[in-house]
Amino acid sequence: MPAQRLQCRADARFGRRANTGWVDANQVAVERYIAAMDEATSIHKANPAATAKVLAEYLNVSLSSAQRLLNETRYWDLEEMVLPTGNASMTSESVGAKVILREFAEILNANGVLREMPDLSNVIDPGPLQRYLKTKRK
Repeated sequence: MPAQRLQCRADARFGRRANTGWVDANQVAVERYIAAMDEATSIHKANPAATAKVLAEYLNVSLSSAQRLLNETRYWDLEEMVLPTGNASMTSESVGAKVILREFAEILNANGVLREMPDLSNVIDPGPLQRYLKTKRK
């Protein structure tokens, strides 16, 4: 399956949460983003070797760094991420999504992709994901 390129500039700004006004005004874009992440997670779980090759290419890191990112990071199903506790929690500071983002950012920073470590203290809002899952279940 050929990968589609997504051009982006990686820097510390990726850690800033989209403000509520932007999210409210761009619901379709937010829903499409979440759906794309849902699909990407499914693809990764089905073919992690191909995922590592694509990740290495687009992040401009070594294949071993990309494999490390994928091997050391668990990618949960979206349903797990809205749980209030546990390893997939979106709000816990000690487990779950914030920990994954911090580890991911540390690897990218060590490889020179990020110029500085982002502030991840207020980066996750579970509301859009909860709304997406409600529509997906219908």
